[in-house]
Amino acid sequence: MKICTLICFFTLCLSYGQQITPVKNNSSNKPVKSTKINPENGYSRCLTTEYEEFLRAKNPQRLSPAQFENWIAPIIATQKENSKNSRTQQVVFNIPVVIHVIHNGDPINTSASHTGENISYAQAASQITVLNQDFRRMLGTPGNGSTGYNLGVDCEINFVLAQKDENGILTNGVDRVNMGQTSWSVEDIDAIVKPQTQWDPTKYLNMWVVRLSDETLLGYAQFPSNSTLGGINTNGGLANSDGVVASYNAFGTIAANDGTFEMNQSYNLGRTMTHEVGHWLGLIHIWGDDATCTGNNSTSGDYVTDTPDSNIENYTCVTVSHCIGNDMIENYMDYTNDACMNTFTAGQKARMVAVMTNSLRRKELPSSTAGTPGTAYTYDAKVTNIAITVDGCKTTFSPSITIENRGTTTLTTVSITYSLDNISPKTYTWTGSLPQYATTDINLSAIASTAGAHIFYATINTVNNQTDLNATNNDLSKAFTQESSFNVTTTTVKLDLQCDRDGTETTWTLKNSAGSTLYSGGPYKDSPTSIILNPVENITFALTNGECYTFTIYDSFGDGIATNGGKGSYILKDANGVQFASGGVFTFSESKSFLIATLGIQDFEASEGIYVYPNPSKGILNVKVSNYFGLPDSLTISSSLGQIIYTKKVSAEEDLSINTSSLSNGVYFITVLKDNKKKTLRFIKE
Repeated sequence: MKICTLICFFTLCLSYGQQITPVKNNSSNKPVKSTKINPENGYSRCLTTEYEEFLRAKNPQRLSPAQFENWIAPIIATQKENSKNSRTQQVVFNIPVVIHVIHNGDPINTSASHTGENISYAQAASQITVLNQDFRRMLGTPGNGSTGYNLGVDCEINFVLAQKDENGILTNGVDRVNMGQTSWSVEDIDAIVKPQTQWDPTKYLNMWVVRLSDETLLGYAQFPSNSTLGGINTNGGLANSDGVVASYNAFGTIAANDGTFEMNQSYNLGRTMTHEVGHWLGLIHIWGDDATCTGNNSTSGDYVTDTPDSNIENYTCVTVSHCIGNDMIENYMDYTNDACMNTFTAGQKARMVAVMTNSLRRKELPSSTAGTPGTAYTYDAKVTNIAITVDGCKTTFSPSITIENRGTTTLTTVSITYSLDNISPKTYTWTGSLPQYATTDINLSAIASTAGAHIFYATINTVNNQTDLNATNNDLSKAFTQESSFNVTTTTVKLDLQCDRDGTETTWTLKNSAGSTLYSGGPYKDSPTSIILNPVENITFALTNGECYTFTIYDSFGDGIATNGGKGSYILKDANGVQFASGGVFTFSESKSFLIATLGIQDFEASEGIYVYPNPSKGILNVKVSNYFGLPDSLTISSSLGQIIYTKKVSAEEDLSINTSSLSNGVYFITVLKDNKKKTLRFIKE
């Protein structure tokens, strides 16, 4: 099951309550959408029973509401009885937290620039402050308000940023990971992000801060699995997806803003995570996710007797009564504004304590030592990420790695060895200034590659010309596939695009080898049903001989165009109707490269697939030679008077980039030589 997140007890209710990215239902081919919309700001709140029905169809063994309540009710009763007969002070549960900040290579937000998902440490840490204010009902904080019923209690659950990572090394509790993708759907977070980044959920509460594909979504959590008590299903959610997710701009509180925060204008006081952690600890929405007034302790309510019954969620701080007595609009498990939330009741506390003392991956957390400082090294650099972009129109790729300073000494130099398939390793020395816990992205020189599967390796050798004292995090590798381009024998190429039902999710581009977009399309109209799709789109491209092109199709939802909502597809074919590429099953995007190859080598001089850019040039001048011809033998630059100024032998693709900054402004000619064939191009130096 891709999505094991279980909020609202057994229903995935997001962002205290925003709508999850719609899940495409395999049986009806319709997205499961909530009908609850916040009239104040247009946010969708929760999927309730519709989403639960979808999840139960996928997994019939999914824990039912009755099963969980039959398990937790006697535990709570026993706790209450023990509390009456004992004068022992309640134990405070300390929960170590790791915050995984998932980004796309953006720099860490600063006071000068703070628009990305790579949030600052101050913003991340402010969320822990809010959790403790709310769960501990701290005096003098928003967590100790006095509205409404005034039934708030200290839940005696405390949160601390981890100081020790899984290897026992000192950490500040914020784990920054560049995963090379701009935004993430809920399905891909559970299938990709969580398994690749999660720390041991028996030792850490894992929080993920991401840019969500559905920008109306604030966050979501996974409900706790129950204990191993006999007769009760333990399937409350998979271990490798356990934790809490939040949108990057709904994490933390604007009240602590040091100028680096990037916050949602409507939800910026940190109560998104208070609400979601409440779900993570077993709490249900206070109206019980039903539309009837059924009493405080019914099987369709929230199973807590001291939260007044309601039959609907509330979005504002206006006092209102939907059943008997006023709704508890100040409760963290309603949908009201951050500013008026301040209450966990004694009954809710009892549920959370029952989970903390009995539930899998919750009861182990108080004994975790992750909140105590780990081992600190003077010199310790870590390779945290490898980013690789491959292009079917090129014979090389440009790798990028991210390093983090995990040591106590500011890094000024780092020596790195890297290679493709462990062949012909190269060494690169980074210089700069990298303080503790800071990260930097390093762009390495291009590496020649061939079509097929490869592995890229990166290793840290020395730091500050000293031995790295922690070798356990020095190595990282990444597998990837280098695609080859298709050969097309006509300069006219046709695209036949059959959108699925959700045409508004589909866009595409056609770019040349220099990365310029020549054609683009979409988004398209949605079809009325999954059975009757809109007509096929027919597009014709007029292209240049000898040039390589890349067609990329995008699906904003992340489920391609042939998996749900009707079977869509795309076909690329030449002017004779010969199909050379097709597809439709992908996630967010898919690319296909092709080379227009109607000329032989004797036509090198006439090819339009050989050119220079940018032209005019102020610095680096790039020479593009079609893949059809391969690398040229040499390049020669001459002045307008015919004087040879520069000659360069070409042995790798990076040799096709020339630094012209030393040339005087004016007109020049560059001659490209290939097997005694020449092509001379004019360019201007500015």
